[in-house]
Amino acid sequence: ENISNHVFCLTDDDTLLTINMTNGNISKRLAIDGHNYNLHYDNSQNAMVLNNSEFLIGVDPINGDQLWKIKDNGVEKVGLVGNSVLAAKTKLEDNRLLINNYNRDNGNLIWSENIDISASLGYLPAIGAMCGSPDCAFCGDFNLYLEQYSDTSMLLVIPNEIIKIGAIQGGDRAVLQKDVRLQIARTYEQSGDLERAIEEYTDLLTQDQMNKNAYFELASIHKKKNKPDDAAKSLISYYDLILPESSEGAITIQKLKDMNILRWKKNISIDRFDVANIVVDNEKVFLFIGNNIEAHSIHTSALIWQGLFGDKNTSVETANVLNEKHIFFIQKNVPDATMFYLRDVLSNRHIDFVAFEKASKYSLAAVNKRTSIISWDIPLEIPGESVIDWMGVFSNKIFIQSRLPNKMFISAYNITGGELIWKTSRDISSVYTSYDLSPAFYNDILLLPLATSIEYINANNGIVEDRYSDDDIDHIYFFNQNSIQNNTMNLVIEDVIDYEYVEIDLDKNILLSNGLLDLDNPGQGMWINNIFIDLSTSGSVSVYKFYPGKDNEADLVWQKNYNTPLELIDSDEQKIYLLDMKNEQIL
Repeated sequence: ENISNHVFCLTDDDTLLTINMTNGNISKRLAIDGHNYNLHYDNSQNAMVLNNSEFLIGVDPINGDQLWKIKDNGVEKVGLVGNSVLAAKTKLEDNRLLINNYNRDNGNLIWSENIDISASLGYLPAIGAMCGSPDCAFCGDFNLYLEQYSDTSMLLVIPNEIIKIGAIQGGDRAVLQKDVRLQIARTYEQSGDLERAIEEYTDLLTQDQMNKNAYFELASIHKKKNKPDDAAKSLISYYDLILPESSEGAITIQKLKDMNILRWKKNISIDRFDVANIVVDNEKVFLFIGNNIEAHSIHTSALIWQGLFGDKNTSVETANVLNEKHIFFIQKNVPDATMFYLRDVLSNRHIDFVAFEKASKYSLAAVNKRTSIISWDIPLEIPGESVIDWMGVFSNKIFIQSRLPNKMFISAYNITGGELIWKTSRDISSVYTSYDLSPAFYNDILLLPLATSIEYINANNGIVEDRYSDDDIDHIYFFNQNSIQNNTMNLVIEDVIDYEYVEIDLDKNILLSNGLLDLDNPGQGMWINNIFIDLSTSGSVSVYKFYPGKDNEADLVWQKNYNTPLELIDSDEQKIYLLDMKNEQIL
């Protein structure tokens, strides 16, 4: 509790909650990037401080907002005195103890002091604790303590001495010093002395790690020197210290995109590559290999956590990482092949592969994104010989599409515990899987594509509320979530020898427009804001524009042949991103 009548709670999933003591409401949720943070607070109006082995974070004690974030690796002890944060760490290989004094308002480095601790290290016994206690904090391994002595000083306690440390800081001088240093760096840059400019910017960032201008201007210099990797490192260093959802975060990401460079590359060994599945969210890259899940920073590739789930016979079939807090994934556990087939081999019987599949088991699990802890793991009543075609997360439910020969199943599960809510099935033909069809969501409706119709299924109870069909549809060829554009549904259908587009008003379930499309393979394309991107096997890209209410016409906006095999990766509001598979580059 603090003077602003709030309680602060740091949760296991590294979220700082600000709770109003008057009504018990949570007024702020601050997601902390990283793990194992400690909270330091002295019931003053100065910033609270969180720290772990990598970062220090200043938090407003009034409203729980993040004020600043700086990098200081290996900090062992943190002390708060007045408007200062004292961070202490040892460098035993150099017989030194480093103390950094930071401003609690902005995280600026005020002063730094190296203390020779060779005498303290020599004071420790060579073997064991002098007092005989194996856990003695003072005469076992080297330990240090920071204790407040007065309003302006602290005591540093090490094995052989106690040192009084003053924390009074010249705030105006510090501000003046960093402003002057920034102007000096800019002067060097304008005069063309880029090396000295880099030195000044680097020194400035040692003192003021939150200086956005210094990071951006340093990146610009590296770009001028044709060192894109160094430019990217400067921007990423700044991004690691700010909130991703902030305006500064958006600006930094855009600058990285504009640089059009490879940020990082990570090798996956050949024996793991064929079974690797990669899924990303806004912060992390999740690598699924067998029963192993790795979470890497999307900005630096650094390994954040790694977890093993199940045994060596377990693998992740499909995963969804778009939820803010959890990864949801389906596991398949198969029998040990050697043991399962041993009896058949010894009896000289025909090996029963179908029995092996039937003995397999599916399960659905939720894992905390930040801690890798399993929140829940439940068995699924899906036969082991089934194929999992699709999984979606929508409206606090997890939806799974599974398939047996000539039979398709859709099941919905509670997102908080995995309980089955409803399940339904449909008969399908043997050619159904040769088309590119998967369910989509609109409002509270799950849109299920069948051979010649789209069913509107209530996502809460599994009841069919409506259906779109047309006698002219021979087979729906292409349908997924990208087929839903605002309140319209766009289909690509197969009509004997041609492909056609069909545009439907979802609210009224009526046809808006339709017409012929000259497509090579609709399954390689994508819908984007009433535009269809078509890719041919030869590397030709065609872009068609659709106009609601303009019957029987789709305008060819542009067409270009890149003369190389292409794969459509993704898109945003302005660009499409293509993978040139032959030359291994992004267009």
